[in-house]
Amino acid sequence: MAEVPPTQSAAPDAGPAVGAAGRKPGLPFILITVWIDVLSWGVTIPVYPKLLVAFAGGDAQGALWAGAFMTLFALIQLFASPLLGALSDAHGRRPVILVATAGLAVDLAIMAFAQNLWWLLVTRVIHAVTAATHATAGAYIADVTAPQDRARAFGLMGAAFSFGFIVGPGLGGVLGQIDLRLPFLLGAALAFANVVYGYFVLPESLPKDKRTPFTWRTANPLGALAFLRGDPGLLALSGVNFLSQLAHQIYPALWVLYTGYRYQWDAQMVGITLAVSGLLSVLVQAFLVGPVVKRWGERNALFIGFAFWAVALAVEGWAPTGFYFLIGIPLGALSAFSGPALNALMSQRVAAEKQGQLQGANGAILSLTGLIGPLLYTSVFAFVIDAAGDAATGASFYIAAALVVAAALLAQAVTRARLSEAVR
Repeated sequence: MAEVPPTQSAAPDAGPAVGAAGRKPGLPFILITVWIDVLSWGVTIPVYPKLLVAFAGGDAQGALWAGAFMTLFALIQLFASPLLGALSDAHGRRPVILVATAGLAVDLAIMAFAQNLWWLLVTRVIHAVTAATHATAGAYIADVTAPQDRARAFGLMGAAFSFGFIVGPGLGGVLGQIDLRLPFLLGAALAFANVVYGYFVLPESLPKDKRTPFTWRTANPLGALAFLRGDPGLLALSGVNFLSQLAHQIYPALWVLYTGYRYQWDAQMVGITLAVSGLLSVLVQAFLVGPVVKRWGERNALFIGFAFWAVALAVEGWAPTGFYFLIGIPLGALSAFSGPALNALMSQRVAAEKQGQLQGANGAILSLTGLIGPLLYTSVFAFVIDAAGDAATGASFYIAAALVVAAALLAQAVTRARLSEAVR
């Protein structure tokens, strides 16, 4: 692929707005918000698939329902992400974050009392409509950091996200041993606490003079695609994002089902391994991303992350026992270089008043991969355990590894130009 020339620079960003009660927006506010948000639904991760299996009546049926629910979630998000991104550009980040978090609280409260698959379906719809905290948090970070500092800032956001997995799944696994419903009740309480925190503490980050009027033309998936096509470099980087996000869908789709079937791990073991994975990711993103990007740049950090990630997925797909699967966890943690580096490269090409559109477009890409990935991985998994047995159980992980390799090859082709210096 030919090199992509840099675009013309936009006017320098103005300083962030001063939020409610005179507070100036900064990283600590949004990092705390992200951590509590992840913690609130992280406690449900070890038990949610088991609830699906119980309602569906078996592992294979549960895997298919899990894929169907994740696909529905992604389909709704495909339309909701650009909409909420445009709303955050027009009305600010804070109200979007508050609405999203309130939706999560309602979602988990209903889930705690679910009696059948249809109750779970309702919760997926509610959460999908309002689940924009992570994307809007990305726009918030772009608002309050200089372009050269964004890789480190995105790394810290990723660390806050991963830190939610340290406490959340581990706690959820322990509580799930007592009662499968208990983690959902705790998650709902934490999400509600985050709404209160956001209302009274979280300041707005987008100044009124940098907001753009809301239009339906940009607040939809086609509008998001048109936005990305406006800059060939940004569109190419979005292709890298698509491939890597599609590979990442292997974890929410199969971690619990795969380890439960192949290694007979219970909810507590799943929670512990997810917590360890989260801790390692926190260490990488909080303490290594900044120095590595400063020394070698976003581009090389991206390739380092992809290399470790591809190896980790291959190991996890091959692992004949749980011990060997554990070897893939620290390797996978080093993939955490790739996300902040890619986010920084993309955000540096977009002016302040369009960061919400960028995050909305990225959310649409994530949703598109959410439509494809869960059905792909769970269908392959269901097929091999019915038809091929243990010999091919790791096939889904091999597919994900191949996608990471493809993302690295595409990134190599499109980052020869000095994309990180361009701002649209």
